[in-house]
Amino acid sequence: MSTTNLPQDITNYVYKLGDVPATGTTFPALVPGGAGMQRIVIPPGHLLTPHWHPNATETTYCLSGKGTVSLVIPDATSDNPIGAAFKPFAFEKDDVVLLPQGYAHYFENTGDEDFVILLTFDNPNFDILTLADVLQQLPGNITNAAEGSVPHAGSSPVILIKK
Repeated sequence: MSTTNLPQDITNYVYKLGDVPATGTTFPALVPGGAGMQRIVIPPGHLLTPHWHPNATETTYCLSGKGTVSLVIPDATSDNPIGAAFKPFAFEKDDVVLLPQGYAHYFENTGDEDFVILLTFDNPNFDILTLADVLQQLPGNITNAAEGSVPHAGSSPVILIKK
């Protein structure tokens, strides 16, 4: 193997992945390869909030513990009138899941020990958009109308706004 193409200072290519994700900003060496990473520890009785990545596909590996990964996937054959299906999958040590760009998903710890997962992204500057983020940005009358439509979700995309 030739070392002539290696950088002089290899320390720029090592990053301690702790609580701060490895992004194009925190770990610039990722930018040429187009990748990002994040390690998440989910304690027993907790979940990683429902979210999606509008600009990245995620591949997640379970380092330890056990839980479920749940995602909403397009499914025109689903009984759900919105054309999507909610799919929970058991997820434990050494399992890997691919979460396509834009698919809503969350992880839940179903065990008695920490559920530790390693997330990798095909974009070094991946975005995370949570359901809570979206709801916080909406005016109160819109969130109230949406919450009131939950029992009827999927029946019609048009809902009444109460003033």
